[in-house]
Amino acid sequence: MRLKNKGIVDVGVFFEEMTGMSHESSKFKMLTLNEIKIGMPVFKEQLAKIYDTWIIIYKPKNLQIPEDGLIGFIGKETNEESAALYTEDNIITPVFNDSTDLEGDIYEE
Repeated sequence: MRLKNKGIVDVGVFFEEMTGMSHESSKFKMLTLNEIKIGMPVFKEQLAKIYDTWIIIYKPKNLQIPEDGLIGFIGKETNEESAALYTEDNIITPVFNDSTDLEGDIYEE
């Protein structure tokens, strides 16, 4: 990762190195579980089609990127690894899309 003055990350270089795609196309691409990896910058909306998996996005306060943050954890249950991301230096966005929400309402007569 290349850094600019004062510890600010060069967004374009960082994003392209982490994802292999240009920054402009990232916001609109819905991601699958197989496409995401730790350290990848994402918008939380890109993760809307991933169900029953905890994804913890963190954004260090000195990181200036338009995305919601970097993926710091991927797992079926949160644990010590995910808890370690919760520091005063990070802004945290937990993501969990429950597949039972897809079933809709059940009506009984």
